[in-house]
Amino acid sequence: METDPIGQWPAHDAERHLGQAVKTLREAKGWSQRELVQQLARHGVKMNQSQVAKTERGDRAVRLMEASAFAAVFGVLLDDLVSPRSGIRSEIRQAAFNVTTELRTLSIEASVFADAYRVWQREVKDAKRQTPAERAFIVSIDRQLAEVGAVASLLTGLGRKR
Repeated sequence: METDPIGQWPAHDAERHLGQAVKTLREAKGWSQRELVQQLARHGVKMNQSQVAKTERGDRAVRLMEASAFAAVFGVLLDDLVSPRSGIRSEIRQAAFNVTTELRTLSIEASVFADAYRVWQREVKDAKRQTPAERAFIVSIDRQLAEVGAVASLLTGLGRKR
């Protein structure tokens, strides 16, 4: 029996699981198979009602583009449609993905900020003949930047842990 690359379940079970998931999600939305066909067409996949029925029964091989369109139509991850091990609701998995992606983005931005902050500190130290008003301004800005720098440092550290 052919298995997936990780060897966790028979390959035909993925299609059966996808079919069951498609049927469950379609019925939860209150759509007929014909309505699902229309939704798939909006995502560039041409399929007829008979093909949807065979897919839902697990009697039809599903192309990757079709599986991807099913995931897009239902707003779930592709893995949620094909993996029987997916016991975590897709909303939770998607939220976790979103927050880790944002953390990585913040980490990169924090790193850029940290570099700019170091440049600021060097330039301020190198500045000659500062007026009292300039010194007060620099101290004020430096305090604000130090606070932001602490947060940036924390975010950079969190991003590296991932």
